[in-house]
Amino acid sequence: MFNIKKISYILFILSLFFIYPGEVGSFLGSRNGIFVIFFILFIILFMCKKDNSIYIKNRNFLYIIFIVFIAKILFFIFYSFIFIDVESANIAIKILFILIFFLLVYNLLGIEKIINGVIYFVVINLILASIGLFIAPFIDPIQTIITYDGRVINNYIVTYSKAGYMLGNITFIRPSGFLDEPGQLAFLAMHIHFINNYFFKKRIVNRIIIIGGILTTSLSFIMYLIVFSILSILFRVSIMNKIYFSSIFILFTVISIIWYQNSDSYIKIGVEKLLVDRLTLSSDKDKMFEGDNRSELILGDMKIFANNSLWGVGNDEFKEHGYGSNIIKWGATYGSIVYIILFLPFLIVILNLLKNKNFFYLLNFLLILLFYIQRPSFTTPIYLIMAIAILYITSRKVKSVNKYSNN
Repeated sequence: MFNIKKISYILFILSLFFIYPGEVGSFLGSRNGIFVIFFILFIILFMCKKDNSIYIKNRNFLYIIFIVFIAKILFFIFYSFIFIDVESANIAIKILFILIFFLLVYNLLGIEKIINGVIYFVVINLILASIGLFIAPFIDPIQTIITYDGRVINNYIVTYSKAGYMLGNITFIRPSGFLDEPGQLAFLAMHIHFINNYFFKKRIVNRIIIIGGILTTSLSFIMYLIVFSILSILFRVSIMNKIYFSSIFILFTVISIIWYQNSDSYIKIGVEKLLVDRLTLSSDKDKMFEGDNRSELILGDMKIFANNSLWGVGNDEFKEHGYGSNIIKWGATYGSIVYIILFLPFLIVILNLLKNKNFFYLLNFLLILLFYIQRPSFTTPIYLIMAIAILYITSRKVKSVNKYSNN
């Protein structure tokens, strides 16, 4: 007799590679089609269980999930009928399918296995991206695809990449594992970093997240890591260790600057192309620095939102005049009320952290929320699963962080 739980676990992790922002599905022709295949497989596994009754452990937690999902579904259905907005109906159907998908996997695995599966998925992608960074300059991509926005994605066997830089005769890439871009991988890594630190506390996972996140060369992740390190020093170490870590940081910074100024190596060139040039202040009035690809979009959508703040302009109008890829897009499209719906799960998380007096993790979570400004992934399957995971771990009783703990 085959082990349904093990098969379900492997299938769940595998499914994440095919569902957006996983790129395997697009390279095979259809993300949605493959999502349906996995959906059917999980239904079959559920029907094959000895006890195929609905799993209702953690009843209160499931009630919260239902409230959050149903609120989103009802809002987008309401909007689609009132304003004849087809895309809103599509979003409602998508969220409904994700809810059913989650409930199927939840009944087969349980919530902690789901969280473990998401962690493994992100860790595998970080490892593959890190390997790809070093081997891609010496091999040609085996596959190339033009995305809906006209950008080129190259498949380097162990990683995909949308961006590269020529250093002499060598092309260095920004790796993204099997996700659509390095920013997505880095953003997921932030969530996993929070979940692991709060709940599982696996040091090896933290190391992979930190090293792999840095190697994606995501500016957001590097800024996240710097602020998180400062929070850790302020909340989690003794006075003497604060002095020690601060001294080490200053010494490391000074040595790095001296080395950087006197080095002509490929490492220096790579750092300049991938980081320094992107952090250079921009002469463009709509950008803060050269690597900033969101400020201009936000300003454009802000103008639309300012004139249509209650109900937005709807999807058709927004596609014609809006910009997207930022949090103001949602307000410009659907109006102010949508933010209550979208942020409902995060508000519950904040209340949970306040209730448990986990102020360090509260600040850590607010730091992650800050980056939703430039990557508002409110209806993406894996981010909805990630929100559920964070809702679950913060709803459990966890002791607040000891101010002088070195854990």
